[in-house]
Amino acid sequence: MAFVAARRLTGQFWPALLGGAVYGFSSYEVSHTFAGQPNLIVNMLLPLMVYLALLWRDGKLGPVAFVGLTAVAMAAEFYVSIEAFVQMTVLWAAGLLVGFAVARPEARRAVASLAGLAAVAYMAAIVLASPYLAYALPHYPAHLTRRSARYSLDLANLVVPRPNRVFGLTPLTHYASALLGYSSAAYVGIPLLVIVLALAVLTWSSRLTRLLVILFLLIIVLALGPRLIIGTRQLATLPWAGLWSLPAARSAEPVRFILLGYLVLAIILAVWLAIPTRNRWLLAARWILALAAVAAILGNLPTASSVIDPSIPATAAAQPANALPAFISTGLYRDYLRPGETVLVLSDRGNAGMLFQADTNFYMRVAGASSTSRYPVRPACRRPSPCSSGRPRPGSGGSGLTSVRPGWGPSSSSGPGQRPGCRSSAGWACTAPG
Repeated sequence: MAFVAARRLTGQFWPALLGGAVYGFSSYEVSHTFAGQPNLIVNMLLPLMVYLALLWRDGKLGPVAFVGLTAVAMAAEFYVSIEAFVQMTVLWAAGLLVGFAVARPEARRAVASLAGLAAVAYMAAIVLASPYLAYALPHYPAHLTRRSARYSLDLANLVVPRPNRVFGLTPLTHYASALLGYSSAAYVGIPLLVIVLALAVLTWSSRLTRLLVILFLLIIVLALGPRLIIGTRQLATLPWAGLWSLPAARSAEPVRFILLGYLVLAIILAVWLAIPTRNRWLLAARWILALAAVAAILGNLPTASSVIDPSIPATAAAQPANALPAFISTGLYRDYLRPGETVLVLSDRGNAGMLFQADTNFYMRVAGASSTSRYPVRPACRRPSPCSSGRPRPGSGGSGLTSVRPGWGPSSSSGPGQRPGCRSSAGWACTAPG
């Protein structure tokens, strides 16, 4: 969708294609795809809203159609990810304010009209999201916060690639290995930052350039969170650190604002290539730099194994990487869980809950999608195990939180009352007390 928005803005196919590659193959997108986080990878709605705004600007979309389509897109973003919805809100607000500031006097009326239409669409989206809000707001945890440095952008991660992508340079390998893991999804690469700088220096008189560059800098500032971090060193507490204590921000991860940065960078790259010029050497230099920027991003993409479980050692025998446990892949979970039952998944695999839920065609509901086996909790069973009483009947047993831990080693012998050959350790289902 970033390609479509960039093409609408520039009117050119190939510059828009490279811009779309920056957004679609960003480290953020691919890392969260491999990590099994579907709520963080459905990101076509943000560039879709940019596209709708451009259609309205060009007179191809009337006010009513713009408000209706934008409201639906905003509401869909809310239901995909509340955090992304807040980020979208910030992008709309910042984009309109900066756009109004840099626009010509005669164009500011159009920016104000767009702001009014976007506000109406936003209110409509809140109405569409009201069923969720009515339930979620009264249950919002009072002490949930993510102000840890691990959730903030380390500026070094913008230019330092992954440790295994530094051509074997030992000092750089050690330096890259020490950087914050969460921030590795913010890698942009030196060539793309050079393009941003070159566009700002050479075409600052363009109001579009001012809008894009200022927006990118604002996004980086937001991604920093409450602290300035460079190379894992926390150099200072930023003046706006208190903003991250607000209810709407304290549970967010600032580094995830880099997704908006990738969208702005995609448009910057397309604009950079679409600038008309008669100098063939200058045009060739632009394309070489743009191709280097895309190559730097593609060359730093993670592998599935490195994102999901980097601790798995390499073996000589060819084996499936990060194969799902038999408890899930063989359908054994059906003997332990009722359809629609809420479970807490405990696993060494990151974000196992959402991955298992998707693989089982949403047979179960998941509480705490990012929980792992580091939680030293094993609730007491309230009903017999399926090995002794057979498959649970829908609607039987008490209500509560069910816990499932797949992947335990098989039992050497059957316990009292168990069916012969039953693997009681393949998983367990218990209802938490209370």
